[in-house]
Amino acid sequence: MPTSRAALVQFRKWDMDGSGSVDRKAFGSVLVSLGYRCSPQVTREVFNRLDLDLSGTIEYKELEKALRKGPTSQNVEHHQLSLATGARDPT
Repeated sequence: MPTSRAALVQFRKWDMDGSGSVDRKAFGSVLVSLGYRCSPQVTREVFNRLDLDLSGTIEYKELEKALRKGPTSQNVEHHQLSLATGARDPT
């Protein structure tokens, strides 16, 4: 799975319309491209956790803030996402 830095670098590619944000539909495609196999419910839950301002989109600043929570919480969340989606945890 990608590192936090790689995810931030890739954000520009995920932002297909150049708006500075990713909507729920695009986010589902992002998870698949990162190797996660997510149910619609898990995709919705992860999206909602990252959409800090509840705008219906994830902005770059929201993704960056979520990824900078710190190694401990980030690792726990990554592990939970891996368990929820059946993705292999590389650690």
